[in-house]
Amino acid sequence: MGELRPRDGRAVSAAAMPCLALSLLLAAIGLVLWVGGGPHPRTRGAWLLLVAILIVAALPALLCWMFC
Repeated sequence: MGELRPRDGRAVSAAAMPCLALSLLLAAIGLVLWVGGGPHPRTRGAWLLLVAILIVAALPALLCWMFC
């Protein structure tokens, strides 16, 4: 009951949990920093920065999913 299952039915390994936690932490920190600073209204560059923050935050979970 305590294991997460992706669509293909594989259980998420215990080694992947720290990767998920790190990704969520990076995303939360990046969003707080992005919301707190920068020009209002948001420029195109600010939106691109947000996308870059979210991509970098997702990398630990994606790498763990691919190689763990």
